Amino acid sequence: MKFLVIGKPISPDHSVDSTSESASSHASTLRSMVDGPVLEKAYVLISGGFALVINANDTVELATIVRSNPFFKTCHVDIIPIADAHDFLEAAAQRVS
Repeated sequence: MKFLVIGKPISPDHSVDSTSESASSHASTLRSMVDGPVLEKAYVLISGGFALVINANDTVELATIVRSNPFFKTCHVDIIPIADAHDFLEAAAQRVS
């Protein structure tokens, strides 16, 4: 199932370790996750926070990905189930006809 995960800052100290080594490590980990089948897209919100599109098979996989985000502890996180628009519309059209 596909989920939109949005994190919004809850404190003014909304940051990961600011060393270049840590930032580079987080970037590398994120890139490898996006290249895999589970994390479809990852964005940082310029105003602070993040937005992810995750394809998770179950809640354990979803929770593991969401909680491993370095911004998780400084954000309020919303998890919204989503579907591809074209798949949804095609299914709706089949029910109508």
